[in-house]
Amino acid sequence: MEIRIYKPPDLTERKYTPIAITFDAHSISVTENFYTFGNFEVKIASAAAAAGKFQKYLYVLIDGKFWGLITGIEKAIDAQGDITTITGLDLKGLTSARYTTPPGFTYEEVGGIAGFDAITGSTETCMKHYVRNNFFQPSSPTRQIPGFEIAPDLGRGLENDRYMTRFDLLSGVLEELGTAAQVGYTVLPELETGKLIFDICEGVDRTANQSDNPRVIFSVSRKNIENMNYVDSDRNLRNLFYASLSGGQFVDDIYTATITRDDGDYPSGIYRWEQHLDISATHPEPGREFEELKRLALARADSYTTVRSLNGAIMQSSQKYGIDFKLGDYVSVVNEDWGVRMNTQITSIRVDADVSGVRHSATFGNSALTIIQRLRRDIRNGG
Repeated sequence: MEIRIYKPPDLTERKYTPIAITFDAHSISVTENFYTFGNFEVKIASAAAAAGKFQKYLYVLIDGKFWGLITGIEKAIDAQGDITTITGLDLKGLTSARYTTPPGFTYEEVGGIAGFDAITGSTETCMKHYVRNNFFQPSSPTRQIPGFEIAPDLGRGLENDRYMTRFDLLSGVLEELGTAAQVGYTVLPELETGKLIFDICEGVDRTANQSDNPRVIFSVSRKNIENMNYVDSDRNLRNLFYASLSGGQFVDDIYTATITRDDGDYPSGIYRWEQHLDISATHPEPGREFEELKRLALARADSYTTVRSLNGAIMQSSQKYGIDFKLGDYVSVVNEDWGVRMNTQITSIRVDADVSGVRHSATFGNSALTIIQRLRRDIRNGG
């Protein structure tokens, strides 16, 4: 598998400078996620001609498809010999290097409601607003990345979305906005122009229940998926929320309401799982406190849903990844023996390549939160 190494543009040279090309990697593993950033690992013999060309903060282009930023290099001698291991993030990982600062923040303390960056518009408008404020046109020039640009806003996602943030990890903000609206994002170079383009992307419906696009159905009986692992868990589920609109000076000033995902009866007995949410918002119009609190709480409630996901190894078939289906697309997954039938989204793809060949594995649906994601959620929700 081909790997190309590039020096990214800087203030003195606004272009991508080729460093090396190699086919000598012992193994390659890349993971791409739809709603957040991915990662990669390359192992190569230290004696290989290109091994010394891999340096931190250079870009790699793997198999002409995956762009990554090198963040780590390790050398070791083991049973395979003297091996150099190169690790890093895909270019979406650059969003994990920025926090959302308030408008006009200049390293001075900002307090009160002025300390929040609030935005209303489509989901795409909201996401690109936070990227622009913290990457493209930030108040501090040292936060900019040479050549970074944002693609035109097409208003994708929810038509009327809103968000409010203050010193949150930018990648987490984009993940929360995108997950709620089912839109992902990309950060990709343009070699010809020296640019690095941020844009929004949407999945295509290829499920068995539609006829507008060629259907993609993964099934054990079709022999196009194996090594399946299915999870249906309510360990993370919360279905009744005590939501408090923060900002009151005293406890009895805080507006609190009980909210569920639908307007039916409250869940009860062993089926009732409660959670408190501390909601920060600009002051809503008098008489509209509940409406605004419910909207914000339901968006936050997406962090407390049933985990229903399936992992599996995608086998060679007539339908190829990257051609017939892509990351973010909606497909059908069936295991007749388990009674599982899912019309679900491809949320993660992993590609492994070594001397034995190239293998693809996929995650369908929403996976359980990682420890870091759970911690970030609990801090944000006041837990």
